[in-house]
Amino acid sequence: MRPGRAQRGRAVPPQPDNVHIEKGNIMKLVVTAIALSLAVSAPAFAKPQQEKMKLCSTEAKTRSLKGDDRRAFMSQCLAATAEEKQARQAQLEKSKACVAEAKSKALKGEARKKFVNECSA
Repeated sequence: MRPGRAQRGRAVPPQPDNVHIEKGNIMKLVVTAIALSLAVSAPAFAKPQQEKMKLCSTEAKTRSLKGDDRRAFMSQCLAATAEEKQARQAQLEKSKACVAEAKSKALKGEARKKFVNECSA
């Protein structure tokens, strides 16, 4: 059918050829956007763990640890300390409280997201 022709009594406005977006292309675009956002945000979260891994590995090398001794040392070194666990738990509790408060205020969408981010920061 040519652009501008009527279809079952309705006029169809002319469309430029570059406007057509197929369903498959939309899905590819969405998946790409999600993957890109995760790729950008993942290094920010991984940094502290990577730094800790480097420090533990360097310490294991200076102690000349090998095999099972190295594995045991690395496991113990990388384990979260009591203070780190406590800090994570406190942050989790604070986030839960903020989400509950946002729910009680009936916030939705961007307003809820902004409130929770500011509250739990």
